[in-house]
Amino acid sequence: MGRSRQTLLLALLGAATLLIAVLLRVSDQHSSAAASAPAQSKPSNSATAVVEAPVEFPENRPTVDSAAPVEREAVPIALSELRAQLTLRVVDSAGSPVLGARAWIEDENAPPAKIAQFAKLYRSDVHELESGLGREVQLDADASAQFDGPLRAVRIAARAPGLAGCTVVARGDRECVVTLTPSHDVEVFVLGPGDRPVAGAFIALRSEDWERVEITAKARPPVLGAPSITARTDQTGRAVLRDIEGQHDLRFETWLDILFVQSEPELVEVTPPLLAQNKAVVFRVASYGSLLVEPVAPAEGSGSIATRIELLPDRLLLGQRIPWPTAAVEHGAAWFPCVGIGEQLIVRRADSPSLITLDAPSPSAHGEVARFKADFNPPRVGQSAPNPPTQDSQR
Repeated sequence: MGRSRQTLLLALLGAATLLIAVLLRVSDQHSSAAASAPAQSKPSNSATAVVEAPVEFPENRPTVDSAAPVEREAVPIALSELRAQLTLRVVDSAGSPVLGARAWIEDENAPPAKIAQFAKLYRSDVHELESGLGREVQLDADASAQFDGPLRAVRIAARAPGLAGCTVVARGDRECVVTLTPSHDVEVFVLGPGDRPVAGAFIALRSEDWERVEITAKARPPVLGAPSITARTDQTGRAVLRDIEGQHDLRFETWLDILFVQSEPELVEVTPPLLAQNKAVVFRVASYGSLLVEPVAPAEGSGSIATRIELLPDRLLLGQRIPWPTAAVEHGAAWFPCVGIGEQLIVRRADSPSLITLDAPSPSAHGEVARFKADFNPPRVGQSAPNPPTQDSQR
């Protein structure tokens, strides 16, 4: 009897435990369902609108651009997929392929400083690209080529004997045509006594200045305007003026002139037949000296000392802000090694917007060095303008 009661109690205890477990499971499922069910508004006698709370996002949530690389989906894109396939054709003015032409495309990664340097050095788009600012494009027998175009606007230039041309191609362009027109370089030699080469002589390409000449009675020799191209002779007395037709309009009378010194011949007229001959032009200078310009340092704290000196050949052209021949100030002076005897010489700073000009002395005999201390500093209040030049020449 005792054992039967004990057994009955154990059975009842197990059933109770099982019932409690079932009730707890049902309670958990109900709670989960209630949590996942949409919120219900409380019943009311009056009509009320159910307004759902707006979804809130963190203020500094990451975007595609600001997300770390590990948060982005890596999608490799080949650079060539961003470039349009470009077809280049090099033609003449009639549209026919120019056989034997060469072409260059500008380095799209070249820094602006390098582009400015080449522009100043070569003064010709074609020569800039040919001389290292561009890479050569291999043309086929029809003077054409196909390659991946640039990612930004760049120049494309081409040339053939007696012809040259340049254009700009933009990103996404499918075709580029470079039309070649007549283009020649002029080689000039300057020789001194005994046909010795003269270094440092400035050669200029200049046109007649019609504003200063009566059209009905042309002056001879012609009155010339500002130079459109300048070049300086090297130690062999040689200078080259590049791409004449590309930089100058030969419809106007055009002349080769040696600045600051008398020569024989005095001028050489530049014409298409002369350029087509492809012959060097020779100037002879009977006597010349040099000019040494020493810029005066400004008062302490009032400015910087000149680093480049500009030499002008004509007082009538003072107001024109063009790149006149210049010389760098080295060891306190700028040297112009070839200037004429008794010539009018005018100097000013080339590295400053100041238009202060000074009359510089010229040599009085062959081989002299005319020294000039140039004070380009603006006069102080109550002070007169810079003193006129004083000549301190030596043989």
